[in-house]
Amino acid sequence: MVKKARLKRYLGFRRIFLCLVGILVLFCNPFEEGKADRQQKIHSIDVSAVLEEDGTATITEDWEVTAQKGTELYKPLRLEKEQSLLSYQVEMDGQAFQETKNWKVKGNFQEKAYRYGRNENKELNWGISQYGRHRYRLIYRVSNFVMQTKTKQMIYWRFIPDQMSAPPRSIQIRIRSTKGPLDAKNNRVWAFGFQGEVHFVEGQVVAKSSKALTKENSGIILLGLPEGTFKTTWMSDKTFDDYVKEAFRGSQYNYEDYDATKAASDIRKLPRKKLPKRLKYGILVGGICLLVVAVGKIWQSIKVKQAIQKWYPKFSQLQKKYKGQYERQLPTKDIFSAYCLLEAMSVKKLEANCFTAMILSLVHQGALTLVAKEGTLKKQFIFQVNLNFEMDPEDVRYPLWQVFSQASDQEGRLTDKAFKAYCEEDDEGRSVMSKIKSYSLKQCKEAGWMNKHLYVSECPSDLDLANRNVLDPLTEEGMQARDLWVKFANYLTDFSLLNERGAAEVAIWDQLLIGAAFLGIAKEVEAEFAKVYPKFRELSVYQTSEISFEDYYVMSYIMWQDYYIATQPTFTSAMSGGGGGFSSFGGGSGAFGGGSGGGFR
Repeated sequence: MVKKARLKRYLGFRRIFLCLVGILVLFCNPFEEGKADRQQKIHSIDVSAVLEEDGTATITEDWEVTAQKGTELYKPLRLEKEQSLLSYQVEMDGQAFQETKNWKVKGNFQEKAYRYGRNENKELNWGISQYGRHRYRLIYRVSNFVMQTKTKQMIYWRFIPDQMSAPPRSIQIRIRSTKGPLDAKNNRVWAFGFQGEVHFVEGQVVAKSSKALTKENSGIILLGLPEGTFKTTWMSDKTFDDYVKEAFRGSQYNYEDYDATKAASDIRKLPRKKLPKRLKYGILVGGICLLVVAVGKIWQSIKVKQAIQKWYPKFSQLQKKYKGQYERQLPTKDIFSAYCLLEAMSVKKLEANCFTAMILSLVHQGALTLVAKEGTLKKQFIFQVNLNFEMDPEDVRYPLWQVFSQASDQEGRLTDKAFKAYCEEDDEGRSVMSKIKSYSLKQCKEAGWMNKHLYVSECPSDLDLANRNVLDPLTEEGMQARDLWVKFANYLTDFSLLNERGAAEVAIWDQLLIGAAFLGIAKEVEAEFAKVYPKFRELSVYQTSEISFEDYYVMSYIMWQDYYIATQPTFTSAMSGGGGGFSSFGGGSGAFGGGSGGGFR
C-alpha cells in the first residue's frame, strides 16, 4: 500500500510537471524569437549628471535604440514643486532636433520627425525620425536637483524608469560634481532596481548594470552629501537616515547594519535564511521550466552566432578570404568615416588605432610636432602644438585638436600628464571618441553603407538574423566598402608590392601610414617602407634628426592610454578604494524623478 501511495504521488507530480512544461512551451515559445522583441530594442542608456554649485544638475542621456515601428520615444519626468526644467534639447546621431511647444502624443510620424517636446510637463518626448538603429542624446537641466534634509544633503533619483516598453539591455549612470570629488570618505551611495554595481571612481559615482533589465527593473541612485555642500532651496523636514530606511525597505541592504559613521563599503547584504521545503520544491520546478526556456534560447543564439560569423566575419578571417587581392589606395578619402566598417570586422584595439591615426594626421598637416623634453636624462618627449594652426570646426578631428590646444601651456607645449588632467575634467575632452563614432555612423548612412530599415520577415534568412543582431548592419555596398579595407591591408602587408612606388611618392607613403595606423599595423609598415626605399625616413614628415616614427607611435599610444584611463575608469580601482559595492534588485521606495513607463510609443 505504501509503495502504491508513493507511486500515485509520483505520477501526480509528474503530470503537474509535464503540464507546466507544456504551458510554458506553448505560451513562451522559446524556440521562436518574439516579433516585438526583434523590432523594438533599447540596447543601452548611458546617463551622466553634473552637479552645479546651486544644486542644479545638467543631465545627458545617450540612448542606443533600434526602432521598426511607432512614432516617438519618451521618458517620464515628474518634478517636485521646488524644481523646474531649465533647458532641454535632443539630437540623433549628432543632428539637432527642433522644439515643439505643444507636443501631441497622437501626432503622426512626420509631424514628430526631428522634433522634441514635453507631454503635459510629465514626459520628455522626441520623434523616432528614422527607423533602424540610431543614437539619441538628451541634454536637460533640472534646478534644485539636490535636496537638503534635516541632517545632510542628498540625491535620490530614478534615472531609469521601470515598466519601459522595451527595457534597456544595459545601463550606466555617472554623477560628478563641480564642487569637488565625490568619494567614500565624505559621501555614501547605494543603487536600487537593477543587478550590477555602484562605486566611487576617481571622484565620481559610477553605477553599471551587469545583466539586461526587465520591465520590473529601474535605475535609482541614493547619494548622501555633506550638509551645505550645494546652495539648493529644496528642503525636507525628514532626516537623511529616514530616506535611507525607506529606500532599504524591500532591498538586499540591511538597515540594521547601516551606520552613518561607516563607509559605504561596510553596508552588507542581509544574512541568508533557510527556505521552507515547499518553497524549495517550487523553486526546483520553476528551475526545470526555466531550463526548457534556456535550451530554446541557446538554440536560437547558436543560429544567430553562425549567421554573424557568415556575414560579419572578423578582420583576420576576411584577410584569408581575400588573400592575393589588393587595394592600392586608401579605400575612403576620409578614413575616419570608415570607423564603423572596421568595427564591424572586430579590428583589434580599434579605438587606440583611431586615436593614433588622428594624431599622425595632425602631425602630417603641421598642427603637431614631437620635441625632446628638456632637462631629462632619459629620452622623453612632449608634443608641441602649433597654436597658429586653424582647423575647420566641422572636421571630425576638431574636438581632439581643441583638447590639444586647450590643454597645452601658453607656448603650446603639451605633456601627457596635462592631457590626461584636461580629459578628466572637460566634457568635450571626454567625448572625442564618441564623436568619431557618431560621425562615422552618419557618413556610412549617407553613403548607403548601412541599413536604415530592417523589416521583420516571417522566415528570416541568415543575413536577416545577422543584421538584427550586430551593432550596425551593413548594406551590400557597405560590405563591399568594408572588404576594400581588407584588401588595402593585404597590399600594405604584402611588402613585395611596395616596390611599385618610387621616391617621388614618399608623401603618399606618409598618408598610407595614417591608414596603416587605423588598421593597427603602422609600425611594421613603416619599417618595410624604410627597407624598400632607404631614404624614406629622411624625407618623411615623421622623421627628424632627434625624432623617429617609432617615437611618434609610442607617444601616441601613451596619450591614448591617458585618454582611456581618464574617460573609462575601471571598477577594480573603486573596489580597492572602499566605496560603493553591489546594487540592490529591490528597494528604492520613494525615489524622486518620475513614474513608470517610457520607451517606444
